Amino acid sequence: MHRPKFFNDVPAPSHMTAHNTHFPYLVTFFQQFCIEIAKMKVTALSSKTHALKHVGSNTKHFLDVSPDPEAKDILDRLYYFLEEQSIEAKRIEGQFGESLYKEAQYIMAALADEIFLSLPSWQGRAFWEANLLEERLFHTHVAGEKFFENIDHFLQLKEPSRKDLAFLYLSALGLGFRGRYRGFDDQGKITHYKEELFFHLYQERPTLPDGHVSLFPDTLQFNISDILHENAVQQKKKTWRLIFAGMVALYIVVSYIIWYDTTNNLRRTVDMILDDVSSILES
Repeated sequence: MHRPKFFNDVPAPSHMTAHNTHFPYLVTFFQQFCIEIAKMKVTALSSKTHALKHVGSNTKHFLDVSPDPEAKDILDRLYYFLEEQSIEAKRIEGQFGESLYKEAQYIMAALADEIFLSLPSWQGRAFWEANLLEERLFHTHVAGEKFFENIDHFLQLKEPSRKDLAFLYLSALGLGFRGRYRGFDDQGKITHYKEELFFHLYQERPTLPDGHVSLFPDTLQFNISDILHENAVQQKKKTWRLIFAGMVALYIVVSYIIWYDTTNNLRRTVDMILDDVSSILES
């Protein structure tokens, strides 16, 4: 059984304590997990069982179709990946870090389940649906509803120090999580959630300049402490924008890798099948 060991030699950052900012490592964990999902998605999309759907049923006797072991292996890898992160969160910030990570872990598990359940023509979907990552980690099968209930609760708390979770929720929605709204008209609810999470993260609404914004606000209304405070606020906003931009860039790069790797694997599989067909016809 594969268990990723990517944290063994990483020292705990000295500036991270239970009473200090904790967003960097949760965001890093989320990004690492998204990369792992991308790798496993490539495995699923480039598998023989997926390629057969595109080639046709008449050639099935050429390949050994065994989708469930593959789905189980992917599920195991993601499960142990998240468990390793949980251990590391506890190492960094003790019980506080472990407790905080649980909510982040739920976001990641829900996102992974929806991604793999949404893969077209993947024969591992049936196995995955019966063995959700959410169910394995939390013994529940309600992420479609609970994900949004958790966002509601999170927004009601109005804790400005928990921008890390706002980032994770916003990123999961940005990466396509729809939960109970998948296949339905959400009537703008997901957009509303994104706007509220964006506001929690940046303390401003996600709007573009309308042409009436002054380029030179009246500086006389500020004293020195106001200016210093405003600079600090703007620096924090800039930091989160850079992180979010990095996440978007990561998603674009990973998406391209998935597309490139999948099409190449599919092409090789088709070529192999066509060669086999040609050999039979010539014999």
